[in-house]
Amino acid sequence: MKTAQNKPHPRFAIAALTFEVGAGDGAVQLMPAGEFRAADGRPQPWGSWKLTPEIAARLVAEANARPNKYVIDYEHQTQLAETNGQPAPAAGWFKSLEFRPGAGLYAPDVDWTARAKGYLAGDEYKYISPVFAFDKKTGEVQRIVSVALTNDPGLHGMDEVTLAALTARFNQVSQSAGDQPPQETTTMNPVLLALLKALGLPATEATTEVEAVSAVAALKAKSESVDQLTTQIVTLKAAPPDAAKYVPVEKLAELNTEIVQLKAEKVKHEVDEVINQAKALGKVTPSLETEFRAIGQSDIAQLKRMLDATPANPALAGKQQTSGKQPGGTGTELNDEQLAICKRMNLTPEQYLAGGSA
Repeated sequence: MKTAQNKPHPRFAIAALTFEVGAGDGAVQLMPAGEFRAADGRPQPWGSWKLTPEIAARLVAEANARPNKYVIDYEHQTQLAETNGQPAPAAGWFKSLEFRPGAGLYAPDVDWTARAKGYLAGDEYKYISPVFAFDKKTGEVQRIVSVALTNDPGLHGMDEVTLAALTARFNQVSQSAGDQPPQETTTMNPVLLALLKALGLPATEATTEVEAVSAVAALKAKSESVDQLTTQIVTLKAAPPDAAKYVPVEKLAELNTEIVQLKAEKVKHEVDEVINQAKALGKVTPSLETEFRAIGQSDIAQLKRMLDATPANPALAGKQQTSGKQPGGTGTELNDEQLAICKRMNLTPEQYLAGGSA
């Protein structure tokens, strides 16, 4: 099987230049204004590259519209990483471009990394090298592709592998920008080519049989899983609910009513016990019993507190009276607990002593 080959882009090509990183105002020059050439004579056979104010304005506008910053790497490693597999750490970043008439295109806002600052301060790196796209027919600069720190002025002697990697990288950028994509040649069967594309595999002859079979198996397993889910959904929709597993609404309401009644009976039973115990001690008179029961039905704990605060009355319990005096008082005086009960019952002390008659 033969691997598809990328032909050169029909309109654009790429180039790399090198400029010394100067102190100046902190801006970095990317390329000079007007017509210029590399130290090794490029761009033969186009004659020269061109950067006019109009071209620069287009490059500046493109930079302003970019969501991301441009990266400055070391020795163009961003472009070469796919070929040599090495990391591509950043040396700096910049967002905007600036054209200075008579001087050229600059990156005015470069933010160097700490390591890059050390390299520059120690003269370990001295040159900046932009890679840019240009029109093959006119030599006009079209786009800034990348920028690198380098010590190879003019990039003399760049080998074919490096050039191929840069070209491939630029073609990807061009396609994303809407340029004409590179043409591919292949001897593959058109049906097989279409199948590879449908499976999401690289539609080239470099795709192995193992990769293709694995992709088909994964697609088949996914399809079977979807079929199983579909069958389960259809079964659930078609099967009537099992009435034995559910309680009718009417039965549920009936059970709730029974629960409420049981709770009420439990409270009534508890109130009866508390009232009967209090009557046995002479704490509750017949005329006050209704009030005490109402309190107990609402709050049994409050009823217990009130009866605990009420002194026992032997006379009301059927026992011998204490010389006509009420327990805990002189016969005409009430203690604090009795007064609290009078307030709660809205009774006068005399009514309380009389047995609760209003």
